[in-house]
Amino acid sequence: MLKRLKEKSLKFFKEDFNRKVISVFFACLIWFFVNQYISEVETFKNVKVDVQTYNESQIITSAYKPEITLIIRGPRKSLNALESKDIQVTVSITEEKKPGITELRITPANIKLPPDLVIESITTKAINVDIDVIEEKEVDVRLRYDNRLSERYTLLRDPYPKPNRALIQGPSRQISKISYLDTRTVDIPPSQTSDFRKTTRIIMPPGVKMNYDTVMAIIELKKRLDYKSLPIQQVYVLNSSEGKIPMSNVAGKAFAYISGPPAALEKLNTDIDVKLFIEVKNNTNGEFPIRFWCSDPSIKKINITPPSITFSPAGEK
Repeated sequence: MLKRLKEKSLKFFKEDFNRKVISVFFACLIWFFVNQYISEVETFKNVKVDVQTYNESQIITSAYKPEITLIIRGPRKSLNALESKDIQVTVSITEEKKPGITELRITPANIKLPPDLVIESITTKAINVDIDVIEEKEVDVRLRYDNRLSERYTLLRDPYPKPNRALIQGPSRQISKISYLDTRTVDIPPSQTSDFRKTTRIIMPPGVKMNYDTVMAIIELKKRLDYKSLPIQQVYVLNSSEGKIPMSNVAGKAFAYISGPPAALEKLNTDIDVKLFIEVKNNTNGEFPIRFWCSDPSIKKINITPPSITFSPAGEK
């Protein structure tokens, strides 16, 4: 049975062999004609390329995906239904590369099309991508603050963040330029009279990550000025010709309201360190402003009550 089948097959190919060969030739010719002249071509621009990195530490730093231009052949109906965004182009980086611009070649193997479409030509044969590697670095955290304390208080020391160091991670070329990170500004209001702590956020550069994004701001205060009312004191007369305060001449009495460092006010001896006086020139009669003198220059007058006093040199004893 098998032998008879083989004989029939050989007989079929041998009979009228030349005619059969010519028929196959024309069939191929017709196929070629249909493929070349009945199918059409169309140019597709702005076809985006997906770039796959070599490993997890390698990254693409380009802001936008690279694009290429292709010429595709196929039936008009299929070409009309195809858009640039539907064409899949994938290129892989196959090795470790130094940070910077690298060129990647585009081949038909990188392009995926529907079955009835073929690539006529690749207009953009290569793309350039900017690559980098992810690295880690420890930097200082710098606390920003707005000191609006009243004149009575000052900072004991510069406010500081806790923790004051951070581990950042990002593209090597970017983090190489970062030596510290700033925080958002912490407000120290005029009403503040004691130490306080406040959570504030770290300002993160784009593309950089870190192990935490907030710190505790530590603000410590101390009193710079305190206020004190002096007891009623005698107002002495300063004779400008003598250049000193004659202790025997008294024009009246007044009291002063003063300010100064708390420690200085605490040590102040109001009988010795402070004097209220008026300055009389050329035996002139009239109303004279009361002036303030203190042996400690850090202590200042706020006001004196009354602010002036009437005095007549002729009435001196």
